[in-house]
Amino acid sequence: MNKEMKVMIAYDGSGCADAAIDDLGRAGLPPTGEALVVSVADVSKTAIADIHEIGVLGKFVSPRLLKETIALTQRKSARARDEAKKTAMRGCERVRSKLPGWLVNDLVAVGNPAEELLREAAEWQPDLIVAGSHGRSAIGRFFLGSVSKKLAEEANCSVRVVRRSFERDGDAPAKIIIGASSLPDAEKVIRVVGRRVWSDETEARLVKVDDGVSPGRVSAVYPYAAAIFEQSVEGLAAVGLKVSVAVKSGNLKSVLLEEAENWEADSIFVVAGGVSEESDLNETAGSLITDANCTVEAVR
Repeated sequence: MNKEMKVMIAYDGSGCADAAIDDLGRAGLPPTGEALVVSVADVSKTAIADIHEIGVLGKFVSPRLLKETIALTQRKSARARDEAKKTAMRGCERVRSKLPGWLVNDLVAVGNPAEELLREAAEWQPDLIVAGSHGRSAIGRFFLGSVSKKLAEEANCSVRVVRRSFERDGDAPAKIIIGASSLPDAEKVIRVVGRRVWSDETEARLVKVDDGVSPGRVSAVYPYAAAIFEQSVEGLAAVGLKVSVAVKSGNLKSVLLEEAENWEADSIFVVAGGVSEESDLNETAGSLITDANCTVEAVR
């Protein structure tokens, strides 16, 4: 009996977070599974950290002012938790509308958003984390995009960072790019895509990039690689995907960015770490998450 898929969704109520949930229907998710919507109350700027700080503060202010400060901090923290709970519940309702056959629960965490999301992921052990991306400007990436980037860098599972830029009918078939520069990486990504459940007419473009340096690159293991890729195309077609193949030379990141732009792809699937980097996010995946005009799923 196959284990049901578990998806954790980072949700802060923003438009980007809503877009990430709307994108679930284009992620190839099965009809049933388990989803956990996590909202984080970041009270770090309002809460007094510990007894030591209270003691230090007490040396400089009156007991009455100290008491009022603590009470105000507690009220602000409580409001932040309440708002996070309401946000998580709204996210749950939105997920249920997109995944009606799934069991959907919410969770509120308190603390640093990225750290709390990673902690909950380590405990709940999802197969996939979904997060919104908050824009492509330098300022947006640094401040608002930092949480999704940190999730992609440090999570022990695949992470899907959602960005939609190509306007098309919501019912139009998805267009996904599977990118890799080595045979082991390609096999890993193809395996993940092949396990998903795709709607009819979904298009997949397998982009094999020979960068001239990666271990296991196509030119280094040809014709063995050609046979593996041929079998992979047949396997992807067997799960209902309309598959095309492109063989390119150059830098993996640059080729995939150009291919996604020209083809107007919904998403790029790429391995998170190289052969010797099972957990760490490699430079290509990190750059794609930052710079791509579409959703990027970093596969582990």
